[in-house]
Amino acid sequence: MYLETNRLILRSYVPSDFDDYFAYIMDSELQRMLGLNGVSDRKSAQDAFQWLMDHRKFFAIIPKETQRTIGHICLHPPMERLLEDPRFSGKCGYSLSLAIAKSQRRKGYMEEALRCVFEALFDQRKADFFDYEYQASNAASHALQEKLGFRYWGKEQFDGCELNICVLCREDWVQTAPASRSDNPIPQASPTPAPFREEFFEIPGDPLSLQLRELNPGDGQALPFYWWRIVRNADGAEVGSISLRLGHNYHSYYNGNVGYEIEEPYQGHHYAFLACQMLLDAARQHGMDKLYFSCNHDNAASYKTIERLGARLLEELIPPEDYCFYFDGIKKHRIYLLEL
Repeated sequence: MYLETNRLILRSYVPSDFDDYFAYIMDSELQRMLGLNGVSDRKSAQDAFQWLMDHRKFFAIIPKETQRTIGHICLHPPMERLLEDPRFSGKCGYSLSLAIAKSQRRKGYMEEALRCVFEALFDQRKADFFDYEYQASNAASHALQEKLGFRYWGKEQFDGCELNICVLCREDWVQTAPASRSDNPIPQASPTPAPFREEFFEIPGDPLSLQLRELNPGDGQALPFYWWRIVRNADGAEVGSISLRLGHNYHSYYNGNVGYEIEEPYQGHHYAFLACQMLLDAARQHGMDKLYFSCNHDNAASYKTIERLGARLLEELIPPEDYCFYFDGIKKHRIYLLEL
C-alpha cells in the first residue's frame, strides 16, 4: 500500500529503511510503551524489523520534506478478546501498534498518518474496525485515540502495566478536519466560553437552590468556573457546594467539568445528583455540548451519582504527571462523559 497526505508518504517498509528504524526504536521510553523487552542492540532490532516486514502490514511514516522514515504504523491481527464480543466476531479488524521518533512528536504526524490509513481501509471496505491498546498513564496516546473517535472497550494487564483498550468501527468513523499541525498533541481547548452570566448567579429549584459563592476566572490551566452553595429550601441549610468549569482543556479531562461535595450530615438524599441536574442548562447556555466528570475509582457514592446522570464511563487511569493537580500517590480516576 502506498498513501500520501499533504505532508507525509506512507508505504511498506523496505530493507534500506532499517537504519532509520533502528535510530528511533532504540529509545527506551518508546520501547517501554511498545513492550519491546527483547530489543537491546542492532542485531535484535534487525530481527524484529525483519519479522515485522515478513509477517505484518508494516508502514513507514515519511515526511516529504526530509524523505527519512520517522516512525511506523503496524497492523496486527485483532485481539482475541475482542473477537469474543459479538459486535466484532466474524469481522475484519486490525490491532494497531504505533511508534514515532521522539524528535518528531508534537507535530501531528501520527494523527495525520492514521486518518489517511483509516480513510483508505474503511472506504475500500478492507477493515471493519481497529483496536488500540495503550498504557493507562500515557496521556498522549489517550488524546490521540479520543481525537480519532475511538471508543473505550475495556482493559487488561500486561507485564505489570494496566492497558486501556479502545476500538474504532467503520460505522463510527467520521472524517473530520485535516490533522492538526499544532505543536501540542493534546486536543486543543474549546473556544473561550461566554463570560459569566448574571442569570446563573442563583439557580432556583425544588427542593434545592444554587446560590453563588464565587466566580473564578481560571489561570490558564484551571478553567474559569462558577462555585455555588447548595441550599435546601425547606430550612435554608447549606448542604454542600458545586462548581461548573467552563470549556475544555487537557487538565479538565482529568479534573472534570463539575465538582461537588455534600456535607456528611446531609448525605444519602441524592442532593449531589439533583444539584448536577440543575446546572446542566447553564453549561448548555455557555455553548458546551458535553461535560466530563471524574472521581477517585473507589468513591462509589460519587461514581453512582455520575452514572445516574447518564454519563458514560470512558476509562480508569492514574492521571499523568503533567496534570496540573497531580501529586505523588494520586489515586486512579474514573473518567466519564455526559453528552448534553
